[in-house]
Amino acid sequence: MIKNTFLSCLGLMALHCNAQQEVSVYVDSNSFSNISPVLELVDDDWQSPPQSDADKGFSQTRLGLSYRHSRLAGFTFHIEQRLDYFVKSHADTALGYYQEQNDISLLDRENYKVKLDYFANRSKGFALGYSYEFSDALLIGAKGSYWQIDYFRHSVVSGNVQGRDDNSLLGELNYEEHYTHNNFLKRPNENDWDSKGKGYSVDLFAEINLSDNLTIRADLIDIYNSFSVDNVGYTSADINTKGSFIDNQGFNSFRPLLKGFEGQSDYKFKIPEQIALAFTYHHEKIDYALNLLRQGDINFVKIGTQFAYKKSMFELMFDPINLTPQLGYTIDFFKIELAMDKLNPNKAMQLSLNMQVNWLF
Repeated sequence: MIKNTFLSCLGLMALHCNAQQEVSVYVDSNSFSNISPVLELVDDDWQSPPQSDADKGFSQTRLGLSYRHSRLAGFTFHIEQRLDYFVKSHADTALGYYQEQNDISLLDRENYKVKLDYFANRSKGFALGYSYEFSDALLIGAKGSYWQIDYFRHSVVSGNVQGRDDNSLLGELNYEEHYTHNNFLKRPNENDWDSKGKGYSVDLFAEINLSDNLTIRADLIDIYNSFSVDNVGYTSADINTKGSFIDNQGFNSFRPLLKGFEGQSDYKFKIPEQIALAFTYHHEKIDYALNLLRQGDINFVKIGTQFAYKKSMFELMFDPINLTPQLGYTIDFFKIELAMDKLNPNKAMQLSLNMQVNWLF
């Protein structure tokens, strides 16, 4: 339905062949973790030992295709795919999960505090954007999106466990989870619950030229959003970890003793907003930039410069808190910004990519 709607819009716009049209393909991705490298976090494959203060991580990505027509000044049509992952954990939990996945006995702590909140959402949708330039000094815009949820999971686990020399675990956990597909206890869906949902989100934008030299831009992403899933899988249980044992191949296995409920449930959720402020001071041939970003409950700061060379714009930015450089390049039809704290992306704890390709016809 989403694809057909967008193609219909393209067909109607193409009737006005004498007007200028623009099609863009873009990706906007930002990831951060102090638990494990972000790619391991997203894949749920923690192969790197966590840091001593490991407690949070996220990865948010939007892939999109947009269309603009000069006869509809200010309007933009989008189709998008979004991926959202958020993890909150206790440092003991991160260490224990890493050790369990790598068959390492949980003996570093006398008692491991378990506190894990894992959220995942994968949705596709379409959006309508509109921007209006009041004068040379003020530009504002808004974008409203409708989403269809393809995959959703929210898992919350708390409690305490202890490890023993024989790789068995002792302790008790409280567990609650809503899910459309994958879930902690690998419960199969035998057509008992639905795997779809829907949602809405609103983004706001503004750019102000306070003077000939100073520009401020504000981006409020997901500033309003609401998602719901109906009749999805649901589990709430107390888990007694005395069910752990060593299998016949010598590996630690987990067969918990459960007391609780498995069924279906409706669920509503919101995604943490992103608030970005960009301050740019123009001085001769160089722009000096200060970017502030709050994504959920994590703050980021970037400082740097932008300068033009022939028909291109180059950007050099640096995050002094997380020691992460960012490089950018822009030309008429192409833009890219890339930030990594490690040269090897598989080891990166902070990774962001913003890229856009434009076609005019």
